Amino acid sequence: EEKSTTSQQDDTATPLVSHCDSLGLTAVPFSEGPFGTGYGDIVDDFTVQTMEGDWNFLDNWSGCDMYIFSNYHGDYDYPVEIWNSDLRDLLDGSPPNVHYFFLSLESGAEEQDVTAMRDKFDEVLAQYSEEEREKWASRLHYVTETAWYIPQLGDLLSRRADWSFVIDPAQRFQEVGYMSRPNNQGNWVASLESLT
Repeated sequence: EEKSTTSQQDDTATPLVSHCDSLGLTAVPFSEGPFGTGYGDIVDDFTVQTMEGDWNFLDNWSGCDMYIFSNYHGDYDYPVEIWNSDLRDLLDGSPPNVHYFFLSLESGAEEQDVTAMRDKFDEVLAQYSEEEREKWASRLHYVTETAWYIPQLGDLLSRRADWSFVIDPAQRFQEVGYMSRPNNQGNWVASLESLT
């Protein structure tokens, strides 16, 4: 049976278009491909298991949002430093059209790692207004499954296991690059704020 995406898009078209309109951004329709799993390629539909339940790319497509993925592994200093950075800097510097996904590349510790990250965010978000907390509740995603086997995402990671990558508003995989910046002591400090 042929998969139809039209009805899924129609069910959510009004609120998603309104979201883009409210930001003064143009909504781009979900692309029918051709798809790929390398940087610069158009990303096909996929679903990830999160602490809030399944999250589907097509169902949540707005046509103007960015989807940023941050990967973790406890055996490497760089991602540990990134995930231990100031979360308020990330939230305060983020544009309104972004979703963040936190994934662990540490086999067997996926849920433990993202639960710890969620708890850190909960502590920081307790300092924000209820309106801000509600906004971020739908834009922070904690992925509980093994990143290596998620359709589309795992294929990209198998090519090059980057600590962060993006799906841009044009529905394409994009690189993030080095996430460290020099501080006033001349040291390079890795930070989630770099994603903003």
